[in-house]
Amino acid sequence: MKVVNIASSYSSRYAGNFIPSLFALAKKLEKNYRVIFSFPDKARNRFWVDFLIKNKFKVAFFSIDSNRRTITSLKKINKDNKVSIFYSHFISTPIVKMLSPFSHRLKMVIHIHSDFRCGNKRLSFNSKLKRLIFEKIIRKDASYIYVSDAMMSESKGVNCYYVRNALSVDRIISQDRYNKSIASMFSGSKINFLTFGWSPKTKGVDIVCKAFTEMEKECQNQSKLFIVANENGKEKIVDFIKNTVNIDLVQYPNIIILEPLEDVFELYKNCDVFISSSRSEGFSYSILESLYFGLEVLMSDIDGTRWAQEFGAKTFNLANCNELKILMENSILTGRFDKKINTNLLETFSISNWVEKVTTILERNI
Repeated sequence: MKVVNIASSYSSRYAGNFIPSLFALAKKLEKNYRVIFSFPDKARNRFWVDFLIKNKFKVAFFSIDSNRRTITSLKKINKDNKVSIFYSHFISTPIVKMLSPFSHRLKMVIHIHSDFRCGNKRLSFNSKLKRLIFEKIIRKDASYIYVSDAMMSESKGVNCYYVRNALSVDRIISQDRYNKSIASMFSGSKINFLTFGWSPKTKGVDIVCKAFTEMEKECQNQSKLFIVANENGKEKIVDFIKNTVNIDLVQYPNIIILEPLEDVFELYKNCDVFISSSRSEGFSYSILESLYFGLEVLMSDIDGTRWAQEFGAKTFNLANCNELKILMENSILTGRFDKKINTNLLETFSISNWVEKVTTILERNI
């Protein structure tokens, strides 16, 4: 039986939408293949790793201390398990290709999630040369799955596929840690705005903070803005906002930075408006989830988010704080929303459809 290694540099303490998606794919693949997972050493004690193991999937771990050690440890995993196809997420393309740079016995499918065009400096000649070598010479037979059609259109490879991410409502929740409602944090405000700030610059946290503070000065609207930080990322957001738009968040008690939580659906249930002020996106899980839970969505008009317009999301020009402020003010005038679960969206972005599409691509390489 051929072996598929689903490998990812993902090591968050939270399973999110990502791990349940991979789990659904693995359950489909295991009917015809042996499936193993590979994650960084840091993920060893994550509860979602225990979940995968309890469901009888082998989980291996690799080093991310350096590129060389990553390549060495992943090579060993592939050799020890006689892997036929290496299916990667969030691992750099050069690292993946160096696992088997010239032999085609190991098939490769590389899933590209992020649009790195935001804020990238011009590449040096050496960087351009290295990219050309990896794209045109080393394992040019590798296949790519892009979560955005705009990202795929820039690729000149022939083995490229466009598959939008899916919404997994069957989350893996650590009940021991998340058994209390967070609703009390959201009480007492007219409208609760929500945004995510994993990477403050890319996610445009400065844009939404500037729009919100300007709105507060004009309207005194008694609304709250909740910014979900990365793990231990609160200080990073505070410093970024102060350095970019000269706003001291200490002076704005209605801007609240939250640590991430596993049951993210609790956030959507207690908020009214979701804001995506990103400067770039591959595919936004948070926009998809917000639309599903019936929030009003305000988003920057960029390649990775335009798909959401057909589901009623409202757009503003990238980095235009005034346009965003007007949209936020209009949301306040509208008042609270009769939020309803969007079953049509769930059907469009069903996890079963995503699994079928990815399985078909993998089987073309096996």
